[in-house]
Amino acid sequence: MRHLIASQLIEGRVGAEIRTRQSGHMTSILLVDDDPLQASLILSVLEQRFGDVRRVTDAAEALCLIEQREFADNLRLVISGHHRPG
Repeated sequence: MRHLIASQLIEGRVGAEIRTRQSGHMTSILLVDDDPLQASLILSVLEQRFGDVRRVTDAAEALCLIEQREFADNLRLVISGHHRPG
């Protein structure tokens, strides 16, 4: 399901906006997901279209990356997995 959503995202308006902002510098996408299988599926789709896709497993790691000025300046999209227990 998430793989389909990621594919639709890439082909939709958000994907077009990200591609147009890539001129002159690297655009970063941050994937926050603790499920290795889901993350690998989404990463494979995103990496085909965009230059810098980073994956972290939790919010603390995401905040550490976002606090880095160079990464934050190029960050255009954050995708967060949301799993419900049970």
